[in-house]
Amino acid sequence: MTYADASRLFRQGRFREIIDGFKRLGSSATTDRQLSLLVAYVLALTDDTVAAAQLLKVDTNALAPTHRAQAEMTSGIISWRSGDHESALRQLQSAVRLASELQVPQLLGWASLHLFRCSIEIQTRDVVLGMLKDVRTNVTKAGDVGLTSYLHVCVAVFEGQRGQLDEATRHCDIAESLLDSSPNAWILGAALLNRSCVACLQCDFTRAADYARRVIALANVTGLLIQRGAAEIMSGYLQLLMGDFQKAEQTLTNLVSDSEFKHSTSPAADLLARVYLASGDLSKCERTLQLVKLSHDETGVEQLAYGARWAALTKAKLFMKHRDFHGALSWLQALETGSINLEDRPFKGTVDLLIAQSFHELGRGRECAGKMIRADHYGIRRSRDSQGHFQHSAGLMAADESPLLAHHLRERASRIWSSRSGVHQQ
Repeated sequence: MTYADASRLFRQGRFREIIDGFKRLGSSATTDRQLSLLVAYVLALTDDTVAAAQLLKVDTNALAPTHRAQAEMTSGIISWRSGDHESALRQLQSAVRLASELQVPQLLGWASLHLFRCSIEIQTRDVVLGMLKDVRTNVTKAGDVGLTSYLHVCVAVFEGQRGQLDEATRHCDIAESLLDSSPNAWILGAALLNRSCVACLQCDFTRAADYARRVIALANVTGLLIQRGAAEIMSGYLQLLMGDFQKAEQTLTNLVSDSEFKHSTSPAADLLARVYLASGDLSKCERTLQLVKLSHDETGVEQLAYGARWAALTKAKLFMKHRDFHGALSWLQALETGSINLEDRPFKGTVDLLIAQSFHELGRGRECAGKMIRADHYGIRRSRDSQGHFQHSAGLMAADESPLLAHHLRERASRIWSSRSGVHQQ
């Protein structure tokens, strides 16, 4: 395994072959600094942060400037994967600055994209949008198909998290069309994972499951445990939505208990808690939620990654299942306050809907109505993923004042759910 061999495999996204080839070199592997740095980068991308950090145990001041920039970029990815967001941003920004000063277009492109992708998860919408022009410029200057296709994948993630599903699909289409001329299994897996999420939000569960299976198959080529874990989580979520609680519990329990999938533990635990919530096992739900990286102090929601924001809503639903509506309201209002500057409209709409339910149970009708109007403002009534929940909740709230209207609203919710391939009401 030479550096040239590893570079060729990297451009194809065949990370497993790079790692296996490096291991076969034995003790002589670390003598090639350029190769070691590339392998450390690949290990970080595959979520083997411990092995990646081990390879980076060098005096960075003794490295050539280009190698130092590469090491900073890899360190940033390691910090991001480890949950140290402050260090991740600092290191990735340093990598971008060094690569820019050195005028190394490829390295600048990748460093910019990793900073952009990390920021999508942990920064506000305005910050991310403010970065996009420079990221596009840096990627364009590099003139690399892999970089351009990964840029479109990143933008697809951003648009999907904002609820712009058509835009997310469009960027996935562009990414995959670019990959036709220059195949890359890693980037294709990322695009398919986005497609699976979008199909799920559109309640097209058959397509969502098919995309997830393709990502799992690609993981055998890429060695990307983080992609495989995300696809397994999607499989478990689809099983939950279809009401197959036993299969969902098995899928998600396997992920939570497998130390190889440490990056997937928190989101898998959230979904497993939802399985227990839906099946009525509230004690297991509460214990499982303790595995999710979330505390009441973290409800400054802008600091929470996309998945963790939604996990916070599972805890609110647990309060409500216990009929602790005061506790639910307190938790949800903290989330609402912390999400003032957040541009995740589906999330904010769902927060408002759950607050409305809490107000209803507490007999605060006027405030309940106000929150239902706000939830509608955020588009929840028109969201294929949430409109059934909205109609059903509205029906429950209207029951005392207008039983006939309440009946029609609940029937409408049932029709919506039945048209979504048997989706289970959570």
